[in-house]
Amino acid sequence: MTVSTIGALASSTLVRRHQANPILKPEDVPYGPAMVFNAGVTKYEGKYVMVFRNDYGNAALGTIEPHSTTNLGLAYSDDGVTWEVQPAPCWSWHDEEVTRVYDPRLTVVDGRCHLCFAVDTKHGVRGGIAVTDDFSRFDVLSLSVPDNRNMVLFPERVGGKYVRLERPFPVYSRGGVDRFDMWLSDSPDLRYWGGSRLVMGVEHVPFANDKIGPGAPPVKTDKGWLTTFHAVDIDPSRGKNGWEPAWRKRYSAGIMLLDLDDPGKIVGMSRAPLLAPEAPYETDGGFRNDVIFPGGMILEESGEVKIYYGAADTVECLATADVNDLVRLCLEGEGGRCRGMSFDREVGQPGKSVTLPAQDIPVSHEADVVVVGGGASGIGAAIAAAMNGASVLLVEQRGYLGGMGTVSLVPAFCPFTDKEKPIVRGIGMALMERMKQACNADYRSEYKDTLDWVPIDPETLKRVYDDALGEHGVRTLFHSFVYDVLKSADGRRIEGIVVVNKTGRSAIRARYVIDATGDADIAALAGVPFQKGGEEGELQPGSMCYLLANVDRARFRRYLDETGDSGQLHATVERAIAEGALPEGRKSISGLAWVNDYLVGVNFGHVFGIDGTKAEDLTRGAIEGRRLVERQLLFFQTYVPGFEHAHLVASGEQVGIRETRRIQGDYVLTAEDFMNARSFPDDIARNAYYIDIHLANSKGKMTFTHLEPGQSHGVPYRVLLPVGIDNLWVPGRAASSDRAVQGSLRVMPNCFAMGQASGTAAALAMREGTGSRGIRVPELRRLLVEQGAWLGEQAAASASSASSAAE
Repeated sequence: MTVSTIGALASSTLVRRHQANPILKPEDVPYGPAMVFNAGVTKYEGKYVMVFRNDYGNAALGTIEPHSTTNLGLAYSDDGVTWEVQPAPCWSWHDEEVTRVYDPRLTVVDGRCHLCFAVDTKHGVRGGIAVTDDFSRFDVLSLSVPDNRNMVLFPERVGGKYVRLERPFPVYSRGGVDRFDMWLSDSPDLRYWGGSRLVMGVEHVPFANDKIGPGAPPVKTDKGWLTTFHAVDIDPSRGKNGWEPAWRKRYSAGIMLLDLDDPGKIVGMSRAPLLAPEAPYETDGGFRNDVIFPGGMILEESGEVKIYYGAADTVECLATADVNDLVRLCLEGEGGRCRGMSFDREVGQPGKSVTLPAQDIPVSHEADVVVVGGGASGIGAAIAAAMNGASVLLVEQRGYLGGMGTVSLVPAFCPFTDKEKPIVRGIGMALMERMKQACNADYRSEYKDTLDWVPIDPETLKRVYDDALGEHGVRTLFHSFVYDVLKSADGRRIEGIVVVNKTGRSAIRARYVIDATGDADIAALAGVPFQKGGEEGELQPGSMCYLLANVDRARFRRYLDETGDSGQLHATVERAIAEGALPEGRKSISGLAWVNDYLVGVNFGHVFGIDGTKAEDLTRGAIEGRRLVERQLLFFQTYVPGFEHAHLVASGEQVGIRETRRIQGDYVLTAEDFMNARSFPDDIARNAYYIDIHLANSKGKMTFTHLEPGQSHGVPYRVLLPVGIDNLWVPGRAASSDRAVQGSLRVMPNCFAMGQASGTAAALAMREGTGSRGIRVPELRRLLVEQGAWLGEQAAASASSASSAAE
């Protein structure tokens, strides 16, 4: 069976490894084990209690003794961090049938301490439950039939029955390979178990491709049973990684929330790891490196959650997190709620809340038109509104303009042409040409006649945008986030926005608002309905773009000539993936944009499971993205002539985002409109960029759909108008379309065009004293063409005739 590899993983930013890690090491144990790990931990009779697994061998020689020597150790603690290990093992089991006992899990049920465990026997692996009052005698209540283990017991009965999670491993029925899932069984008495049902399959966990299973016994919260699980991915390219000749697996810890009344149902699950192997004691020097195996979890009265886990199958470690953060992570963070499973129960906003006191806030600014977002859409909108007589304020969360082209270092402008003629003209094309003129002579010489895939010099572009807005009298407010919107009594108009910045919190009054955030943030705050992602909630991945200096373009070109490889290095990338130098994913570089012969912008690879409307996801995307860039830089230096001495100059401040919300507008542009190159009577732009939907995970495929050269489709004014609001426009990637067309509309040239139309419409509405739907669309189209936009030959001819008649 062939599996697709997972690629780089990162721990959640919500969890913190304890500074005392590892909290238990082999040298802490007086009877000489080589490995102490996979412990069960609980609170019992006023003490923290740990029962841990002891394996024996010689770490220096990398040898392990027979399984028959494995046993369980015991330790106590007053704080859950510093442990007093007892002088002898607390339980060994070795007889004619049983080879060893291992992997303990502790749960206090009905006031007594119960221990789930596994035993290897001559007839298979069996999971068991024992009860103890003093940790010197363990009375076995039940043993499963083979093959089953990794059992964890719930701390109270559910529906009158005891409940456990478990991981049977049906190798024979799975074709002789690991492919293990998580199940649930119940019992009236802890002895006889049945009612078994599947909770979650390995296919439901994006960071696993081999097996999953229970981790720590669940803890009860008001939103559900919170529990960890282990998730394993395998990569055949991994070699020696520990004591054994080869160790190709990686173990991570996940987090999920189970229904309080029906724990076979998953309420929510983070689609990214809670803990992935990163710390040295998890990745280096152990028996099996790159292993995290959760086994204990304690919820303190303060809300702190202590998470105990084995690391590298050699030591025991501790991480902590806030329970509300973990619940929120399951319900809405780092990939959102897992789809396609039995998540029937709708749960409200999790965690604690506070009530803010009523407060009078100052009005810091007023404008005819407020534009939120300083990317291509916002720049086009702000300039257009100002050109047509409106006072304009642009609010941007960062300290410069440019959106994905400067914030995320997207290395080139997508095409302005339909491969025969420019179709995106007006403000957007004028700004690109202005950037060319501001670059050095070599750049101007190479790209003076180029309109498609023009490389971006980000620092030059920032200054070009600053100057252009200033020349048109647009006021800018940087370093500011929109906190809320102020709506009219009837809810049909936005009368202002509330911003938060270093100055404090203030209101900005506006007659008209243009939401150029790219994520429909203002529309969402105003209650506009929207869609997000595909049918299963999947989103296109993010990309961390970057700039490399000290490269040799001439040598690179010779390499392409000599090997016949493409400019996107298809063959070289595929070879690197096959050899394990790059993770699975796209089999080529998205783009290399040469600013000059020694400086190149790179768009390469993906960061999966990122929702650009969630700060937690953007945080993880930034961390994972930078790690991926480090790996890609080594690929370039090793595999690509001309890049041997490449130096990373900068990576994006934010991972580049392709897709989040799409508003419900007065019209939804569809793939059928695209394929039929349809025009509309209210067209305000033309688009010829291909449908470009990136794979949602490393196992997916890319979707490309092109129009014929010379063909384009219209973008109707109605896609900019969110339902229910009369003075708001939403240009850019969040405009009203189906998901396929969003994969085409989202690029910068189209954003410029839609932004210019929105700004012009807002100024026209101001002039005519009406709302977004009350303007004269033919007049809007005339103004757009007059000010440089191209809406097709017929529209250009009509505008020319109108202009001649006016003269």
